[in-house]
Amino acid sequence: MNSKSHKVLRVYRTKAQAKESYDKISRSCDYFAGVFEKKYRNMALERFNIERGETVLEISFGTGHCLKHIAELVGVSGKVYGIDISSGMLGVSKQRLEETGLWDRVELYCGDASKMPYEDNKFDAVFMSFTLELFDTPEIPKVLGEIKRVLEPKGRIWCGICAQA
Repeated sequence: MNSKSHKVLRVYRTKAQAKESYDKISRSCDYFAGVFEKKYRNMALERFNIERGETVLEISFGTGHCLKHIAELVGVSGKVYGIDISSGMLGVSKQRLEETGLWDRVELYCGDASKMPYEDNKFDAVFMSFTLELFDTPEIPKVLGEIKRVLEPKGRIWCGICAQA
């Protein structure tokens, strides 16, 4: 590390404010974030090597692009779960999955990733991209602790803002 101090900037909005904000942009999110994020989320999913039959969780699934891709990868023998704080994002994702015929492979939950409703050791893999930086600094250890709890001991995690993270 160089002599300069690196500070982690705090996220000062409340969870209620975050939920309200993402609910408002849920229908238009693909127009401004989707184009920028597409390249990186596709590279991340390719490198993550999700396999048929796996049980995978996506945290902060947004408009469901990765959920769709993961559902295709796990096939009919696998299962995909998603948790997002925004009911608006859940609605957009559900519609996307229904339109592509993949809804039966996915179970979505509207809630807080720092208090997940899943049992211990449930998932083969946990995926999140463009996500962890949205949590306030004191919340990050809670989210990571929850991931550790719900992830199988030999499970794997992808956590990054892009495929190069």
